[in-house]
Amino acid sequence: MLTIMRFLLSKAGWLVISFFAIITVLALWNELPTELRDSRSRASISEQVATQLTDGRPAFEQSVQSAVRDADDDIRRLRQASRVELERVQRDIERQRHSAQARVLDGKAIAWAAATGGSEKIVASIQAQYVELPLLDRTARLIEVRHENLARSADRRQFNEDVVKYNSLLAERNQWQRQASSQIRWTICRREPSLPGCELVRRIAARDRQLQREKAELEQRRASVNRTLLVDRI
Repeated sequence: MLTIMRFLLSKAGWLVISFFAIITVLALWNELPTELRDSRSRASISEQVATQLTDGRPAFEQSVQSAVRDADDDIRRLRQASRVELERVQRDIERQRHSAQARVLDGKAIAWAAATGGSEKIVASIQAQYVELPLLDRTARLIEVRHENLARSADRRQFNEDVVKYNSLLAERNQWQRQASSQIRWTICRREPSLPGCELVRRIAARDRQLQREKAELEQRRASVNRTLLVDRI
């Protein structure tokens, strides 16, 4: 997906600008008032804007490639980022998305910018709509995947710790079993565990109930923690 996106973005400059000449003509014809549509001065300005956009294609393509490289660097860094860092970047993305969306022009705004010499506004709109917003969306998706993976990793660590705890409790229970089995009163205590001197047998019984509950809980959680972590190759 990253390779495909890089290819599309690298071609975005000439694709958008080549297509923009048609868009500008249509926008001028359909959206602007009649007096502007018939104005020779406005037409001349529009021609200048089209020329500026065409001449600015190399710089635009370079800015696209630079934006992709920067986004790739961010992606590589975020794959190892902590939850705090991810949350900080998420806030930055929201601010950047709001800023980019504010620069996107609709048909009337594009037509007006073309008629009044606002080539820089047109370029900023194209960059925001076709470059910045898609890259921000890609990074935001990576962050979501990273959050999910961190949560699953935390669940897996907790599960492993609980397994260690369970095994420790089981080992202690088995040690009590060996101690009790070596005592003369073992047979009597097994029949009547409530008798004085049978505390160890009662302790074993209580531990068995505890282990049974914890084993059932561990078995229920095993399926979820053994799920494969999401692949964050965005």
